[in-house]
Amino acid sequence: MSHLPYSIDTDFFTAYARTIWGFFVAVLVGSILLLMALDALGLPQAVIGMVCLAGSLIAFVGIGLASGSTQAKGFFLAGGSVPAGYNGMAAAAAYLSTAWFLLLGAAFSSWGAAAWAIVAGALIGLAAGGYYLATPMRQSGATSTADFLARRLASPSVRLAASLIVIATGFMLLAVIFNTGGRVTENLLGLPFGWGVGTIAAIVALMLILGGMRSTTWTQTAQFIVMFAAFLLPVTIAAAERYGWPLPQLALRDAASAVRTIASADPRAAPEAAGLSLFGYFRPADLAGLLAFTALCSVALPHVLERYLTAPSPASARRSSRWLLLFAGLFLVTAPTYAAFSLLELLRDVVGMPLQSLPDWVFSHGQAGSLALCGAPAVSPEAIRAACGARVDTIGLSLSDIRLASETMIISFAEREGLSFAFSSLIFAGTVAAALSSASGLLMAIVGTASHDIQHQLLMPDMPVGKRLLSARLTMLGAIGLAATWALEPNRAVIDLGFLALGLLAAGLMPVLIATARAPHVRPLPALLSMLAGTATLLTLFMLQRFGFDLRAASGDEWQPQAFAALSEAGTPLVGSTFIAIAASTATLILASVLVPTTTLAARRGRRLKAQIAQPEELLRLASERISQLPK
Repeated sequence: MSHLPYSIDTDFFTAYARTIWGFFVAVLVGSILLLMALDALGLPQAVIGMVCLAGSLIAFVGIGLASGSTQAKGFFLAGGSVPAGYNGMAAAAAYLSTAWFLLLGAAFSSWGAAAWAIVAGALIGLAAGGYYLATPMRQSGATSTADFLARRLASPSVRLAASLIVIATGFMLLAVIFNTGGRVTENLLGLPFGWGVGTIAAIVALMLILGGMRSTTWTQTAQFIVMFAAFLLPVTIAAAERYGWPLPQLALRDAASAVRTIASADPRAAPEAAGLSLFGYFRPADLAGLLAFTALCSVALPHVLERYLTAPSPASARRSSRWLLLFAGLFLVTAPTYAAFSLLELLRDVVGMPLQSLPDWVFSHGQAGSLALCGAPAVSPEAIRAACGARVDTIGLSLSDIRLASETMIISFAEREGLSFAFSSLIFAGTVAAALSSASGLLMAIVGTASHDIQHQLLMPDMPVGKRLLSARLTMLGAIGLAATWALEPNRAVIDLGFLALGLLAAGLMPVLIATARAPHVRPLPALLSMLAGTATLLTLFMLQRFGFDLRAASGDEWQPQAFAALSEAGTPLVGSTFIAIAASTATLILASVLVPTTTLAARRGRRLKAQIAQPEELLRLASERISQLPK
């Protein structure tokens, strides 16, 4: 693309991708080395942390502003020319939110090998989404997930229903990310919760306001590179120093074996040793449910699926899905190494150690509010002795006495391993990048659906491009403001809200998307009834679980499904309800396709011809055939 004329709509990040991103990686590596040198020279850690975080945010905002577009295709589809590798990076960054970045390691630490069900389910879901949906979505020439369904089914009603599901779930997930980001900045930087939420919302607005999907694509690429370095570099260095392995995944077996050896031999760690077995504290049926739930919730994520629409061709979309699987898999299979190393540190350095022999990071973690011993923050030796009693001076602590905050397991990993503070700062910058990348993808899914499907396709189809883009940018600002306002309630049950959104996507969209992409004779009315059945079923079950049959909170008659109860107690709600809703949606789609009478042949032919001519590629092909038939 180097022949493109220079203009505001020249996508330099595509035209000079290798040069730009090679320079970005070189600057990142040089910055890490410089910060390590400054840390060794005694520069205050607060300065190092602020330089690392501020530099990352300035880079993200600068890339977003430099990716502006005045064309609808550039704003909504990134010009439809994103190379497969970079598209895979952007898709992986959109999928790997802060929850994946921070909580998966904690799941492995608490559940042991049972947490592999989450990793397997995520990879199966992403692979299924790429296999079944990447090529059909790109072939359709659609602009959004709802537009894909509407083009395939030629139904404004389906477009409206799908748009409402995408917008509602997008708002829920965006609010969850803002809320989580505010908590992380509050715990680690000491910022007030509202300031953290507002800062993340403002940065997202600055990144995307000019370029839309184009800005989203290239900022997510930069954020993935930062996340990759932040998540893999510290644990790779630790694996090389501890066991001599060049890859952290290769050191997992040695670290896990050491953890099992200590846990089985030390009576203070024996009660927790059961959690390190194959199934941990769960039954095999629970883990099968967890795997299936994670897979089904990973298939129909609009902010991931719409990455395929930005590919230059269906073949490129398929390659993008493979790159996504590779990049996301690298992150997911590294999380258990973090858990094994962190648990090994606790067993070797804390469990059984007398009070005067505890390492310094115990008290720094306690002062930050991320480590509790015997139920009290480990702020000082006196506080530990007061909470645990005199036994800490003789027999030491047991593993059950220790409560390490889930986000600290990853963010403070470098400090516990004795690495340079530059790596702790890099991990925090990667955590912020994970929040920004997911928020960007969700925001563009909301804006694209609201602007293209509802406003342009249903309400004002003749609006000029300039006004469309202005309206889309105003919609973006409004969506950010509403999601941030919703997220400002610190006591909101964000976990339940996030799982509800994922369940609605799985039950309301996933069966119809798969059927529409692969089955040639799906009709609009069965698809619409299926979406309504899945959404209504899950919302009804959610209300019964939260408020009971009398719709009053904490009234004592809440419905609690017995299936997968262990998963609900472990912090994964709505698993059984989501399965019921997906079954209702799929059954409705099948029964309605059989029972609802078809339209007349003429009407079906007319609708199919209209849908074909509506696609520019088909129109050009027909015109070429007519021209070739003219007499010479």
